[in-house]
Formats: sequence, structure tokens, C-alpha cells
Amino acid sequence: LDRLKAAHATREQYVGTWLPEPVLTLDAPSDPQLAAERHESITLAFLVLLETLTPVERAVFLLREVFEYGYDEIGAIVQASPANCRQIFHRAKAQLANQRPRFPAPPAQQHALVERFLRATERGDLGALQEVLAADVQLWADSGGKAPAPRRLVQGRDTIAQLMVIFADSTLQLLGGDASALRMEMATVNGEAAFLVFIRGALDTAAICSTDGTRITALRLVRNPAKLAFLTSQLATGGNALPF
Repeated sequence: LDRLKAAHATREQYVGTWLPEPVLTLDAPSDPQLAAERHESITLAFLVLLETLTPVERAVFLLREVFEYGYDEIGAIVQASPANCRQIFHRAKAQLANQRPRFPAPPAQQHALVERFLRATERGDLGALQEVLAADVQLWADSGGKAPAPRRLVQGRDTIAQLMVIFADSTLQLLGGDASALRMEMATVNGEAAFLVFIRGALDTAAICSTDGTRITALRLVRNPAKLAFLTSQLATGGNALPF
């Protein structure tokens, strides 16, 4: 619990938007119900939602929901009565349920949409980007102040489409127009379709996309080198993805 509180304090001092560390994951299980249950527990969107809980709420929720501890055991850990822990758990669960999407899009649809988005970004095709983005799409970027990135939430189809064109153009300019030094490829990150941006062979950005099956509804860009370290190590060992 003390570590959760310390981590929360550290994030309050973080430069710009804070996002969890991205991790390569395997594709979803074939069982739709199992896939949905596992999907929602590891997406960056859900991990960010967990951060909206207080340290005590998060500890109670995870101990009960993930580790299946009894309320007596949880109470001993967080120094609260079992009855109070039960109330905290139900309040936290309701808060999370109200904020997360109920039905994730099938993996094939996710990847098809994100690949269209990726190819449009590579071409700098503003119209094609607008076609694949939801009107109210949102974008968060985590660079920790160590790479160029918006420090606040960016919203809207037109704004984000233009931002992606600028991102691709400015990156090419920094590379002196050498398109061979810039590579983008598809991946599954935290259970969602994503694309990875490599500059001269080094991982520069992980772009994780949430979709409703027809449009991309949210993008989370991780550019902080420290946050990309584990994903880079996965790629270095042959892209060993974690199951979910």
C-alpha cells in the first residue's frame, strides 16, 4: 500500500501525460467471453482507469478481483474492517464499470482498422486518416518530457489526423528525407492493435489504438524511452509476447 501511495505521488510530478508501460501480448483467445474478460484487464485504457482510484481502493479492488482474497485478509492488509473493504470494493468496481467500454472489437477488426491508419500515416494521407478516425477520437501521449509530444489531451478527428501527418513529415525531415530510416509495423500491445515506430532500427514510439469495430476511438502514444525499455527487450529476444 505504501508503494502504491509513493507511485501515485511520483506520477503527480510526472512531466505531461502519464501512461502505463506498454507490453507486447499474444492475440486474444478464441473464446469470445474469455477474450473480453482478459482484454479489459490489460488494456492501457483500463490500467489508466485504475489510476483514478485511490491507493486503498486500487489495493482492495486488485486483491479481491485479481487475487481473490477474502475481505478478512484484505482488511488486515489495508487496515480496515471487512465490511468497509466490501464497500470499497463494490464502489471501486462500479466506478470502473461506468467508465470502460463493454464490448471490445474482435482482434481482426482492430488490426484491419489500425493497419489502414498506419498506412495512411506513412503516406501522409489526411483524407484516409479522417476516414478511419471517430469524430470524437482522443489522443494521449507519454514522453516524460524526453521526446516531443503533446502534454495534454488532444481531441477531434481533424486535429488528430493533422497531428499524425505533421508527426510523419517532421520525423522524415529529421532523418534528412531518408525514408529507409523510418519503419512502422503492426503489433498487439496490452491486448489491443498497435503499431510501432522505429527510427534507424531503434524503437521510438508505441501507438496503441482503441476501436469500436468501425473507427479508432482513442490513441495512446508512448515515447518515453524508459517506458519502452521492456518492450524493446521483448523485441530483442524475438518479439516474445506475454499471454493474456
